[in-house]
Amino acid sequence: MNLSKYFTFDELTTTVHADLSQRNKIEANSFIPNMIALAESILDPLREKYGPITVSSGFRGPSLNLRVGGSGTSQHCKGQAADLCRPDWNWETLDGVVNWIAKESGLKFGQAIREKHGDACWLHISTGEKCQALDFLDGKYTARV
Repeated sequence: MNLSKYFTFDELTTTVHADLSQRNKIEANSFIPNMIALAESILDPLREKYGPITVSSGFRGPSLNLRVGGSGTSQHCKGQAADLCRPDWNWETLDGVVNWIAKESGLKFGQAIREKHGDACWLHISTGEKCQALDFLDGKYTARV
């Protein structure tokens, strides 16, 4: 099922945890309107700007969220957030991506977080209106200016 011009239900609900995949999709059904809003208002413009992007984590139902150690208040659990990556995105290039989102794009967003854990880095983006840009590095959040 298409949620927007570029994103599908499967793309926003798939997980590498195969034993939780079907359960996660079932739990996501109640949050389809939120996933549509996320895809149309934020993810589609990002794909138009940056080309193919991969959703590494979209909707996370309670079981999946617990498995990955997510916060109980995570917007992922409401279909309002996604973690995105591209092969050419690294810590430095994500600086430009977050700057574009926060300062140039005109997008209404909740949080845009440049995250790094070990060698992996990605963009966390959520719906909302607080337009908060952050970095997450070495287990610590830092506000961007």
